[in-house]
Order: sequence, then structure tokens, then C-alpha cells
Amino acid sequence: MEESDWPQLVFTILAFIIYFFVLSKMNNVRESNIVYDKGLSDYMFVHFIRFVKYTDDSIDDYLRGYYSFMSLKYDDYTAKHILKKAKKHLEKNKDVEKKVRKSHNLTHVDKIRILNFLFEMAASDGRMSIKELAYLESVYKLMNVSDLVFKKIKAKYIKEEEKNAYSEPKTFSSRKTLLSEAAQILNIDKNADFDIVKKAYRTLAKIHHPDKYAQQGDEAIAKAEKQFQIIKEAYDYIKMSRGVK
Repeated sequence: MEESDWPQLVFTILAFIIYFFVLSKMNNVRESNIVYDKGLSDYMFVHFIRFVKYTDDSIDDYLRGYYSFMSLKYDDYTAKHILKKAKKHLEKNKDVEKKVRKSHNLTHVDKIRILNFLFEMAASDGRMSIKELAYLESVYKLMNVSDLVFKKIKAKYIKEEEKNAYSEPKTFSSRKTLLSEAAQILNIDKNADFDIVKKAYRTLAKIHHPDKYAQQGDEAIAKAEKQFQIIKEAYDYIKMSRGVK
């Protein structure tokens, strides 16, 4: 390199340094203007993290739902920033329990907003599992929301005719059932000893296992898969409600 080229090289390096410095400052300014982590949005954030960890379902589906929800509230840059932070919290397994438990101090209106938000997250993948419903039940009790108010919110997302539709439901979760209906699916009393619950589950699982319908065509297999899923989710919900691992 000739000596005459050095000034040009130094100038280019300095220009790059200044460019990245300015870009970094601009990003910091933009991030400092993001208000999602203040007030109610902060509670929604920690409830979302806790909800995803509890349900142990497909994280990608929940994140897509969360991003769609936040995109309605904020500009695209802010929504993506929130999504990035949510992913980081989920990967690092950050504890949000303490913050969530403080939500019982929120106003009644804000509690309702959080419950509506969580119902939307539960339905973001097109279905609502019994684990999600169980979580929502625990949250409304944690926040000291009345049974009547919770039922009204739930009714917005769960139609009564779906709840009572016993003929060929697509999945257990599409019926939006809880303990009494889970017991009915297994043909047992909801207070039955767990050994009876387990025996009923195993019997029905054998009867409706999709492998038994392998020679009867795709339609029969699909129907068996749905029924098998109903039985499994009913059993899992009873296990969860009784604290059985």
C-alpha cells in the first residue's frame, strides 16, 4: 500500500465507526421509547411467559399469536422487539412467578383484559387444550376474579353448544370440557379412585387405538385418532387436576 493511500483508509475506517455508533444510538433511542414493558402490557408479558411454560405446547404457535396480538397494539418494530424479548425469556427460563402473583392488585378492568388476552393466546393455534383451560381457571382464581365474571369471559370464546356436543367431537379440547366431562368421557365418576381412572383409560385407549383401524381406510383411522386424543386428554386432565405425575 502506498503512503498516499493511508489517509483514505483511515477516513473509511472512521466513517464506518461513526456510522455504527450513530446506528447503535438510534436503536437505543428507539428501544427507550418502547412502552410495552410498562403498566398493563408488562403484566400481559409475564402472564404470557408463565402461560407458555405451564402449557408446554408448541412455543412457535404461541409466539405467532403473541406477535399478532401485539401488532394490533404497537408498530411493527415494537412488536418484533417484544417477540424477541419473549423468546429470550423462554429460552433462559426466567422466573416470572412473583410478578404474576402481584396481578391480583390490578384493577378489575385490567384483570378482565388479561383474561381476554390469555384466552386469545390459548386459541391462537386454532384449538384450546384442557391444559390451557386449566391454566386459565387457575389464573382467574389467582387474580381474585369472580366465578360469574370468568364464566362470562369464557362464554365469549367457548360456545355452549360446543361444550354440550357429545356426538363425534373433533377433539376433546374442541368441546372445551373440564373435570366432570373428562370423567364422563372415561365412563367413570369424577371422584373415582385413581386406579379406576387409570384402568378405564387403558381399556378405552386399547379399544380406540388408531392402529386397530389400519385396514379400514383413512376415514376410520382419522375418526379413531380423534377419539383416542379425546380419551388421552381427558385422562391427562384428571391426572393434572389430582396432581398425579
